[in-house]
Amino acid sequence: MAKDNTPRLAAVDAGNDALKAIFSDHRRMHLPNVVIPLPEKRGIVVMESDPLQGLHLAITSNALRDGKVTLGVGELASGYDAANEVAPGDDKSLSDQIVEMALTAVALDAVEHADADASRVHAHYTLSTGLPMREIRAHGPDAFAERFTGSTHEITFLQTPNHSGKRVTLTFDRALVGVEGYAAMSHLVTDETGRIKDQTLADSHVLIVDIGGCSTDCAVFSPGLRVDNRTSEGLRLGVSSYLDAIMRDVEDAHGYRFRSRAQVVQCLTHSDTARRGHINVKGNRTSINPIVTERLEPLAAEEYRQIRTLWDRQPELTVAYVIGGGGALLKPYLEAQNERGEHFPLRFLSAQESVWTIAESYYTMGQLQTAAILE
Repeated sequence: MAKDNTPRLAAVDAGNDALKAIFSDHRRMHLPNVVIPLPEKRGIVVMESDPLQGLHLAITSNALRDGKVTLGVGELASGYDAANEVAPGDDKSLSDQIVEMALTAVALDAVEHADADASRVHAHYTLSTGLPMREIRAHGPDAFAERFTGSTHEITFLQTPNHSGKRVTLTFDRALVGVEGYAAMSHLVTDETGRIKDQTLADSHVLIVDIGGCSTDCAVFSPGLRVDNRTSEGLRLGVSSYLDAIMRDVEDAHGYRFRSRAQVVQCLTHSDTARRGHINVKGNRTSINPIVTERLEPLAAEEYRQIRTLWDRQPELTVAYVIGGGGALLKPYLEAQNERGEHFPLRFLSAQESVWTIAESYYTMGQLQTAAILE
């Protein structure tokens, strides 16, 4: 709980390759979306130096089908061959893994926000998160929100650096569940106070193409930030299965094993262009770009066909923003498609902004809702 006794804010974008979270003091957390069942004693030679490297915990919650799980999460889980990533086609709103990841991130923030010597932490949060458009249409937001607000969650850190034996009891006063595509538009058009920062864009017909791991949100906006429900749609089309194929192909060709989709994404979006799309094989820098191109070009072609279809349905569109982790990965292939095709006015964010746009929007949404309640 925050120092003034108001709930602490957790803005969580649970992507299919990684979870991105922003907390009340703008603290950020990035966790590979990977889990693995582990025993309470995992056999350690030397304890990891950082909690993010050794997240080993037990979660007890009615939000989970089994009620209690003991897991390795994130980077720790990535080191195991049998680790679980979110399967392509899985709904976030129905996934236990999404809940496990969110509770892990919030519990870690809670224990690190509490007094250093506290072994028992009772923490109260407001959760601000979202779901793909397709899932909102199919299931609505309420059932997903109630997985967090409907019970108390207990997280015990087991053999985790700095926090072994600490227990966190979490409650959520509210879970704000938005639509991912709308969140992206809000981030582009409004500032952290909710005021319009780009009036021209707000007064335009805009397409937001949010390419994620297991879904693509195509949100069409009319002037005044009105969602065009007739044209907008969510698709079961994302990069996760293609990243899995890249991982298999790279291992077959070079004997190099990526530990997670998040690690593949980091390789393909590396800030150093000389290292982007390269791995080290027996100490030698080796390009995997031919493999990547072979896998991602067909996905980019499918995404581009969808953009063309939406433009035909809504010819008044003036610009399309391609965002999300998938948008950052597909940028060169979509640009090439567009150069050969319709020359649509496509706009891309930086890789960093693409990854964090949704979480930033959830953070603003949570702050504005909290301020409104306090008033």
